[in-house]
Formats: sequence, C-alpha cells, structure tokens
Amino acid sequence: MRPRLWVTALTAAVLVISLTACGGTEKSSSEKLTDIGFQTSFLFGGWDIPFFLALDKGYYRDEGLNVTIREGTGSSASIQSLLGGANQIVESDGGSTAILAAEAGGFVSVATLADRFGSTIVSYKSDGIQEPADLKGKSIGISMGGTDAKLLDSFLKVNGVDPSTVTIQSLRPDQKAQYLKARKVDAITFVDYSAVSIEPLEKLNLMRLSEHGISQTGLNLVVRNDWLEEHPDAVRGFLRATAKAFAEARQDPGPAVDALMKRSPVMPAAAATTQWKLYQESFDLDPESKEKGFGRQSDTSWSAMLDSLLGAKLISTTKPLSDYFTNDYLSGER
Repeated sequence: MRPRLWVTALTAAVLVISLTACGGTEKSSSEKLTDIGFQTSFLFGGWDIPFFLALDKGYYRDEGLNVTIREGTGSSASIQSLLGGANQIVESDGGSTAILAAEAGGFVSVATLADRFGSTIVSYKSDGIQEPADLKGKSIGISMGGTDAKLLDSFLKVNGVDPSTVTIQSLRPDQKAQYLKARKVDAITFVDYSAVSIEPLEKLNLMRLSEHGISQTGLNLVVRNDWLEEHPDAVRGFLRATAKAFAEARQDPGPAVDALMKRSPVMPAAAATTQWKLYQESFDLDPESKEKGFGRQSDTSWSAMLDSLLGAKLISTTKPLSDYFTNDYLSGER
C-alpha cells in the first residue's frame, strides 16, 4: 500500500502546484471577459497593425476583454454598425464622426489615432496634376459616402477651381485604384498612407486636402454614449492595450506587420510597412496632442475641422466640443 499512497500524494502535490502556477500567469477560466466588437474604418491596412499586435500578444485579454476585430467598408458604415449595436468600438475619420454626430448623435470619440486625416487627391506624376488649378478639365473618381468626396466641392472652391470644370465619377471604394491604374480617371480621392497600395510612391502625386485649406482630424476611436457609461473600465482597458501596442509598433513594426499578414495575406509585408511609416507622419502634427501623449484630442484640431465642415455646408451648426470628444478615458496606469 505504501507505493500507492506515495504516488497518490505526489499526484495531488503536482496538481496543486500546477493550479497555483496557472493562477499566477493567466486570468481564471471562470472570469468573465467583456466582449468588444471593434470595426476598422476601412479594409485592413498597414495603419491597423497595432490592433492586431495587441490581440495576438494578449494585451486586450490582460485587460479582461475579448476583442473581435472586423474589417470596415467606410467610416459612416462603421458608425452605423456602432449605433445598431453590432460593434462596441469603431474607427472613424474625424469628418465622418463630426457629420454623423450632427445628424444622429449618441456617441463620442474617446481617442484620436492621428492629428490629421490623410484625405488626398492621387494622380500619376506623368499627368502633371500638382496644384488644385491643374484639376480643371480633369476627371476625379470618388466614393459618394466618403467624407473626402463630400469635401471635394469645398476644396475646389476654396482653391479657386470652378467645380463645373471637373468631371466627377462615382466609384465603389475598391474600384478607385483600378480606375486610376487603367487611366479611366485622371485622379482619385484616397488616403495618403494607403497610396502605396496603388503604385510605388515615386510614380504618384499626392495633393493633401489638409495642405490646401481643408482641416480634418485623424482616425478616431468612437463609442456609443450608453455603452460607455455602462463599461467605462472596458473602454479604458481597450485604450491602454492599444496604446501599448502602438508604442511597440513605433519602435519595431515587424511583429505588428506579421500580425496583420495573418489576416491580410494578399498585402505584401513591405507595402504594409510603408503604409505604417506614412501613417506615423500624421501622429505628431498637433503640439497640443503630442505633449499629452497617445490618443489625446485637442480643441484646436477639432475646432479647425468643424470650421471646414461648416464652410463646406456639411454641417449647419456646431455643438460644444464635449459632445464630439472626450479625453477622460485615456487613463494611463491601472
């Protein structure tokens, strides 16, 4: 009997040690995680790499979150999915956020991912479209639901170009690059940090709206007000985990790009890395945001964008800035 008792005692000891070790390194399997559906503003690209890094490294789970990342089809669609309850946090460009806040409301931006949005008129250098005046007599491919398309008329007028001298062609978002490459249009509205997916940048001219009188804040993380009130710690945790991954991706994008490649195998890693590099250029443009750290939104950037939207008659009035954004959930340490 002694050998059998000895084996039984040893087995029990090993089991106790194993359970103790697991409890020290992982969350208990019985602990309930908060489900968060997160939808990007558009198709997965190099600018999304921090979210996948945070997911693969378990940063969201460490915050008690079970995050599902979904591919978007445009900022307006992402916010509609938020309002409908399909997602709890979405990515949206500042212009779409402000316009829909005026139309629908019920949500707020809790962080910004860049100080400006890269709305751009993209064309081939060989066509000589370098300034807004060069667009006269040209054709531009746009996607009607996009904020850049909504701002195009104002962009032309602000820069002394009669909109009637420009031919506008409405295209699906996934058609624009194809039409430009096939020379079915002379230019397209696009995002500067995504232009590398069309052609090597040395072949392209990028005419940024922000450099020609139109202000837009960058991509925002948007949450419905009622869900925010019920889950403030979940939002803080999501932002902490995302900030951690953003910092790591800025230091070394390799692992984050690898995380994206698992979800977007058709995109070359080199293109994703270039997209991320271009995206980083828009992180620190606003000194007010830069000084305050990741995600901080500034009165200056939002006010300038709202003025542009008013000038373009995309909104008829403005609300208090607190109705558009809050920095209260960017809480640093736990």
